[in-house]
Amino acid sequence: MKQILYISNRGTILGGGEISLLGLVTNLDLKRFSPLVALPEKGDYADALREAGVPFIVTDLPTVRTIRLDLVFRSVLRLARLVRERNIEIIHANGSRTMLLGGVAGLLAGVPRVWHLRVADKSDRILDRILFALAGRVIVISSAVRDRLSWTEKREKIHLIPNGVDVDRFHPRNVQYRDSMRTELGIDPLSPVVCTMCRLAPLKQVDVFIRAAAGIASAVPKAKFLVCGREAPDSTGHRVELENLARDLGVGEKVIFA
Repeated sequence: MKQILYISNRGTILGGGEISLLGLVTNLDLKRFSPLVALPEKGDYADALREAGVPFIVTDLPTVRTIRLDLVFRSVLRLARLVRERNIEIIHANGSRTMLLGGVAGLLAGVPRVWHLRVADKSDRILDRILFALAGRVIVISSAVRDRLSWTEKREKIHLIPNGVDVDRFHPRNVQYRDSMRTELGIDPLSPVVCTMCRLAPLKQVDVFIRAAAGIASAVPKAKFLVCGREAPDSTGHRVELENLARDLGVGEKVIFA
């Protein structure tokens, strides 16, 4: 049975990256793979893993941009020791910070490293080159994310694997759940509903969704629009900005922040 250490950037389920990793570790073939998840802090991620019966540990994972290099060094040594003590055979890093820490630790411990790359942002190409060199394989979730690594000639290291979707939860014929949500949110059974799901941060451009809603509402007056997601910790106040935008565009009562 192959022992795999999954390292998460966050201890809270903030967005799609955390949800995707949770779906991955809870759907492994446990006859072939034995997962262990490392989290930087306790939170609802730990609760979800505990409920699913997936083992986890909480360990300090300092930001790679910190000026406290001693903290980074100690974190790398702790991960390398963990890899040896638990006989870890693969390190799976779910983000840039975890790839740097886990990548160096895996290099020291002599085990393969996988970088699960989920963001298309090309703003830090120097760091990307370091992380790419540390990784034995890189999983990208879309062609747009793959383009972030367009500078490399080692295309064989990159594998495009789209995020999986739990079809039991997101099923077009799940009428009972859909009806209960309409009742809870006060939406007429005959009203068309358009939904976007993401963390509420400027980079997600929910303002574009709201502007589109204003245009659609003029043609389809019964339409309702759902914005589902938490406000990101680094985007405090963004939800209020979006609510104000919806009100200013005349669709304040049609856009529901669930």
